[in-house]
Amino acid sequence: MKLGLHAYSLMLAGGVRTDYQPVGRGNLPPEQLLDKAEHYKFTAVQFAQQNIPGFPDWDMVTLVNLRHQAESLGLTLHLSTNVLRGEHLATMIRHASILDAPQVTVGLSHLKGNVQQRQTILENLLHELDVAIKTAERYKVMLAIENGRHTASADLAAFVHAAQSEWVGVCFDMGNPLTVPENPVESAKILAPYCKSVHLKDWQIFRTTEGAMLVNCPIGEGVLELADILPELKLDKSDAVVFLQTVAERILVPVLDDTFLQQYPRITARSLAGLLCRGIKLYDETSMRFPHERKDPEGDILEWEEKRLRRSLKQAQKLMGMDSLSLLADEVADVQETVGSKAPRAPSKRKASEANTPQQKSERLKRNLKQAQKPEESESLTLPNTISERARNLATSKGKGKSTKTRIRLSD
Repeated sequence: MKLGLHAYSLMLAGGVRTDYQPVGRGNLPPEQLLDKAEHYKFTAVQFAQQNIPGFPDWDMVTLVNLRHQAESLGLTLHLSTNVLRGEHLATMIRHASILDAPQVTVGLSHLKGNVQQRQTILENLLHELDVAIKTAERYKVMLAIENGRHTASADLAAFVHAAQSEWVGVCFDMGNPLTVPENPVESAKILAPYCKSVHLKDWQIFRTTEGAMLVNCPIGEGVLELADILPELKLDKSDAVVFLQTVAERILVPVLDDTFLQQYPRITARSLAGLLCRGIKLYDETSMRFPHERKDPEGDILEWEEKRLRRSLKQAQKLMGMDSLSLLADEVADVQETVGSKAPRAPSKRKASEANTPQQKSERLKRNLKQAQKPEESESLTLPNTISERARNLATSKGKGKSTKTRIRLSD
């Protein structure tokens, strides 16, 4: 179990944002980010593609030098990208191999539409993933698909399962289920069998005329049930990395806007209530701006960002030391220095008898969408409708002519 630093936690210092650049001190280069990670006793660093100037066009020497620095500091490197295209991922995987990085995280966000539309999107992405899987298997680098914004956990589980590769798993972002919206604890249960790494963050939630505003805050100062989510991922005896991600960001979830509801029809009254009841204060854009939005002095901005990181690190250490996470005895002794997180179960290997042609993967995806989650097994508000829709659609698409009964769940 390891605690890692996500480069987004120092996004302002890194000069990654389009609305802020640290002119006086200059952007924090990857080499200095590694030094900071070692200073705070992290054991791994996840670089986002945006954090590395010129990446992925680095030459071999640059990559090898960064790898040697990480090794000298006792750090493991990870890479991440938001581009799910086969050739791009293949390039990321090859660079990860040079960096001795065991994993490339791939964001999957904004999965819009009804069941048929989402299924078409996932099938197209599955073809792109096929290209990358061949490279991942060759270099033995894990592809961890992140549950990005507005992406249902059951959809992602079906997608990963359809890939049928031990080198494809999930990076579970603890905060993103609320953007669906879903209950994060229930989302963790669904994705736990595929989980390879974690993004640890927290939200404060405020009401807006359009719905809810999620504002990233230091760990332990928000509404997420972090102590309940982590055990559900069942990573207590693995080498998975939990990456601390304290980003100066806010996300609007406009669940009261008709356009949003049409784009994401999975939302139910119960899921809506589950989101809005977490935030009772009204969002005030003027008084709740981040320091760089207020045009504060550069030194104050960067110190604010690093203080958030330090506060979150202390809370993460306490969280990782909880008995409910079943830390090993020898790790408890130094939990104040090296924060543990839990890593994934070993993924089931591809069956030799199971073919993996694009057509067969597409068929598996359809089957998985039906089997991803039974309504009675989850408190998630979105799953019952999602699964019943899938069942109706799949029965029709397969041309069996059989009607599928819709399970009706009533709640108080």
